[in-house]
Amino acid sequence: METRVIIRTGITVAKKTLREHLEVKNYTEALFFIEDLKETLSEYDIKSIHTIILDGIDRANAGKYLYS
Repeated sequence: METRVIIRTGITVAKKTLREHLEVKNYTEALFFIEDLKETLSEYDIKSIHTIILDGIDRANAGKYLYS
């Protein structure tokens, strides 16, 4: 129910962190991005999806490979 409120209205839910709000918003945007793709996923597309998901959460690592 709370996820639906965030997706449909963009309004934050009480007692949820900004990060939790951004995660829901970003995953929704990533799904729309994927649905709009006309062909198979490229490396660029995968990095773009990663950038969308991490928007406002971890911009320094968004769209990058992380090596350990």
